[in-house]
Amino acid sequence: MHVVAERLGHANASMTLAVYAHAMSGQQAEATNRVAALLRSSARSDTWKR
Repeated sequence: MHVVAERLGHANASMTLAVYAHAMSGQQAEATNRVAALLRSSARSDTWKR
């Protein structure tokens, strides 16, 4: 986060987090959905092998 803050010209990482926190929460939800889809897909493909 410090590297991002520096690249954006922010005084510190706290400012970067304050500005972009809403975007990161959306990314967390998307990541969770993708992992869940992968796990469901894997579970379905393993079921027929048993």
